[in-house]
Amino acid sequence: MADRAAVRNAADPGQVGQAARTDRRREAQLAAYVQSVLSTYEGRAVLWGIVQAAGVQAGIFDHSGSVTYFKAGRQDFGFELFRLFEDADEDAWAQARAEARARARFDDKGAEAARTPSAQEKKT
Repeated sequence: MADRAAVRNAADPGQVGQAARTDRRREAQLAAYVQSVLSTYEGRAVLWGIVQAAGVQAGIFDHSGSVTYFKAGRQDFGFELFRLFEDADEDAWAQARAEARARARFDDKGAEAARTPSAQEKKT
């Protein structure tokens, strides 16, 4: 669906004021929704994964200009999401970062354990 103009007459202060109030209400509502998602371990994990998948901590350079532009756009959207989440609840976002690091350490230990020979393998 196409975006509609927020006002029909930009010279009408009443319409402009109403549009501004509507925008503030929608932003507050979105922030409340994001806070609700960030209040759960699962929500923080999903949002963290989305931001990481957007490549906010990765380089964007590629020998193909079109790939670089694609990565730049994806990363820019990731930065927008990052700001949205951090603005909604900075403490929960910091917690999401700590939880992601803990998951990574756990995953690393599991991978290391899979590479370590068992006691039976060491005997032979």
